[in-house]
Amino acid sequence: QQRLLEIRKQLAKKPNSIPRLEEMAKVSMSVGDYHLALLALQKAEELDPRRAQTQNLLGVVRWQLGEPQEGYENLMNAYKRREPAAAANLAALFGEYGYGKESRAFLGRAVNRLREGTLSAGGES
Repeated sequence: QQRLLEIRKQLAKKPNSIPRLEEMAKVSMSVGDYHLALLALQKAEELDPRRAQTQNLLGVVRWQLGEPQEGYENLMNAYKRREPAAAANLAALFGEYGYGKESRAFLGRAVNRLREGTLSAGGES
């Protein structure tokens, strides 16, 4: 909660800071507030609809809010833009919905990116 207050203060000074909006989304997700995360990411998407990191986070948030189709679309957008964490998130999404073959394929891609050093174990490059 304290970190969210700090980020809000920063956003009051720079409301169009995409990194701060993404940080707000990540902190919000960590405390289970996916609706606040969605609002922050929608603002970030308005500012730069092609930003892969925003698309990846939007995919996760929409999936967690029970919008798997929208989440899939955002994650695929991020994956196509070479966002490293998107492969792992797509693997998890496919796995949750019983698509084992697709899940394993994206998991393999995520592992390959780990080996190449383009994806950290924490999911961020």
